[in-house]
Amino acid sequence: MTIEGQQAGTCTATKELPLESAGDIACADADAGPVFAEQEALKKQEAEAGSPAQGGGRVSYVIHAVADTSVRVLGQVDVAALEQAQQDEEQLTDEAPAPADVADRTAPTRNGDEDTPRDCTRPLPAHAVRNGDGWILNTLGAKGRSQTGQACLKNPPNNSSDERKADPTGWSEAQAQVRSLGLNPEHDLARCHIIAARFGGSNTLAANLSPCGQRVTNNGALGMSAFEREVATALAQQPGCSIRYLVEPFFGSADSSIPKGFVMIAIRYSPTGTANHVISRSVLNVVEAGGGLTNIGN
Repeated sequence: MTIEGQQAGTCTATKELPLESAGDIACADADAGPVFAEQEALKKQEAEAGSPAQGGGRVSYVIHAVADTSVRVLGQVDVAALEQAQQDEEQLTDEAPAPADVADRTAPTRNGDEDTPRDCTRPLPAHAVRNGDGWILNTLGAKGRSQTGQACLKNPPNNSSDERKADPTGWSEAQAQVRSLGLNPEHDLARCHIIAARFGGSNTLAANLSPCGQRVTNNGALGMSAFEREVATALAQQPGCSIRYLVEPFFGSADSSIPKGFVMIAIRYSPTGTANHVISRSVLNVVEAGGGLTNIGN
């Protein structure tokens, strides 16, 4: 540290900080105090000497201090835990159905005229609701759980808001499951949209929501929100295009209320009806617990 260009000592501190949130670390430089006092006295003396020229009024002064900070980070890796976490993730991935298994439901329906370009906006499926120039269809399955979310995305409105989301089927069970793992549902559990609000999906329709892990499933690098951003980019890259969109939760059994994960597929069609871009992903419904990933599906 330097004060008015004069060396003012150093200090060192060591502290264990969290990996996933902010932390503070500080140290005290005992040598800085005397140097500061010396420089302050000189500045004060200069100010008092210049006071008569200012009509006897107070003269302000500034003391310049600079600290160069060097940070050294050490990490300790539990190799056994890392290997186990990788094995758990591979096992969970094996449980997920391949997007190709449900891809046939993303093909636009012919309009009856073979010369008419394939456009997912027509015909409007039964029970679907208009959404921009396209539509959305949410369906329910056993026990009132969300079964599928289908949409034709063409100039969709952005329905993102701070309004309170409905509690989907399985919400209370998911809260209990997360607590049993030593986690906090307020931070580690989310009401994931089946059709994203940014694409016009409802925030209050229980059929459009599902309990999901917040940090990995919802906001992870390969999570649902990341997939939705890819779809939004594909939609913006080609004016006049449409995207046939499908999100389908998959469950462990007919009695399950919390999904094991979600299959997500998006196929972009040009204004002339040519499929020219496909995005697909299976996203597991997991939380970070016990040094690895735990699927909260029941």
